[in-house]
Amino acid sequence: MKTARRFVFISSLFLSACASGSATPYDQAASVFLANQFGGSSSGFEMEMLGADTWRVTFEGNTATTEDTAQSYGLYRCAVIALEHGYDGFEILSQIRLDSPSDTPYERMPGGGAGAGTAIGAIAVGGAAGALVGAAIESAPGTPYPVFSSEIRLVRRPLTGQPPKVFDATYIKQTLEPYVAGKKCDKGNICPHDPSYLRANPEMSGSAAR
Repeated sequence: MKTARRFVFISSLFLSACASGSATPYDQAASVFLANQFGGSSSGFEMEMLGADTWRVTFEGNTATTEDTAQSYGLYRCAVIALEHGYDGFEILSQIRLDSPSDTPYERMPGGGAGAGTAIGAIAVGGAAGALVGAAIESAPGTPYPVFSSEIRLVRRPLTGQPPKVFDATYIKQTLEPYVAGKKCDKGNICPHDPSYLRANPEMSGSAAR
């Protein structure tokens, strides 16, 4: 009975978001549950532990989701995973490009296809590491959607490297939490914010103990 009620609740949230044209929310439990039920990570998170300190984190948005939202949710989830497992930071292993992505929902972008709007790369569906963030995947003619997908390595202090390759998990979580958990903007997307956390931080120095 509990499972049935939970399924109905999660399905209602999912269908409501689809019907209202809202962005895919940051809802790990619902996303994982739906992915398990219907296959893949068609909407929301898919996380896979590849090794003791290595994970693959993917967030797929719908056509109402902005690149900024997908990227912010993905980085925030990476930080949460690192802290939950007793680490201080995480290193992006995949060849992804992290910068200031578009904050315009995909459905409002002109044209269609994989080159619509300001998509910054492409992802191989079901592919290996090396997927790009902000990818426009052709789910149907003229309806691309944003994806954050990367393998990460969890690291401890002292951290080596700088953003956008190595991130301080506490800093990323604290910086993005007001936008992830707080009030949303157009169609339930992350509100525009200062992306300086994607740039090198002089305070990060030393070598990471892995």
